[in-house]
Amino acid sequence: MPHPTVTVGILAHNGERYLHETLAAVRQLAYADIEVIVLDNASTDGTRRVLSQWPDVVALHEPVNLGCGGGRNRLLGAARGDYVLLLDDDVVLDDPETIQTFVDESRRRGDACVLSAVLAERDAPVTMHYGLFFAPLKRPVSPDVLRTLPAFRAAAPIDGCTFFHRGVASEIGAYDARYPFNLSDYDFGARTAVRGIPTWILTGTHGVHTGGARRVDPRTWEWRQSFYLCGMVRTLAKVCRWRDAAIWIPGAMLWVAWRLIREAPRFGPRRVTRALVWSLARAAADVPSTLRERRDARRPPVIDDRFLMLMPPVPCQNGLARTIRRVHDATCSALDRVHGVPVRDPRHGRFVRRWRNRADNHS
Repeated sequence: MPHPTVTVGILAHNGERYLHETLAAVRQLAYADIEVIVLDNASTDGTRRVLSQWPDVVALHEPVNLGCGGGRNRLLGAARGDYVLLLDDDVVLDDPETIQTFVDESRRRGDACVLSAVLAERDAPVTMHYGLFFAPLKRPVSPDVLRTLPAFRAAAPIDGCTFFHRGVASEIGAYDARYPFNLSDYDFGARTAVRGIPTWILTGTHGVHTGGARRVDPRTWEWRQSFYLCGMVRTLAKVCRWRDAAIWIPGAMLWVAWRLIREAPRFGPRRVTRALVWSLARAAADVPSTLRERRDARRPPVIDDRFLMLMPPVPCQNGLARTIRRVHDATCSALDRVHGVPVRDPRHGRFVRRWRNRADNHS
């Protein structure tokens, strides 16, 4: 079977410090047919100069920052590969077999999936970058511990390292570009789940996140957090049944508020208050747009609480975490009995049937 083409799309914004190492790692990947595209998303540093040193890389330059979702849509529009690997400019894939692993795993699952790798800060003993979950029970875990686990499902992929067949993007549509940050990853994972396309975290595939220093700048932190609550509310309102949204949206708002309040000693109460107020204001202002997208969706909202309660199968490190896990497992078992099926993933629609036929060819 011939090697399919893989497009590696890198979203860069002020990535002068990181982009050269990221591109060098991509060039070391042991795969026959790779197309590399970098979108310079209105950078104000020397990103353009770094890209000029890589003549074999397709460089796109945007004069206006498109945000995370808009930037990824631009990369998808330019991609020509059968598969797409979306990376951030500060993600280094140090395993040469990464793309081959992604392609093999996607084919094994009939290409009806989204895949992501575990990312960790350089020399950090633990990581939080092993999938996104709506249930607020994720804890820092050692990358070595994660390597011992089999691949597991997540609610959404790691935004800095997302792999899928182009047919997935064609089916679900573009990334939501409403907000420049803190929406596109959760929204992408939820909308694929609506169509029965799960997200899997490949625990044997790891990358290095080199740009952790970006997150500790107080001004950048405040700006990012000002899109967190509104992005979460928008995603849940678009994909959940109303009976589930009535529970999960208030719960998400309380969790985000608590999460921000906990950062007050680090970033100051004024920044926390401003981020929360701005996010609430955006959520309220965007209600008409959110309801319109919910109404115009190609599929009715069918995400339920069983999907929203997905948790990573990582070991619990203390008594409270073990208690929460037991309560979580008991609740999921009760939901299974009520719903009458082990997992309530939607299995309808043209896309799933089409890719199931392809899966028969790869089994």
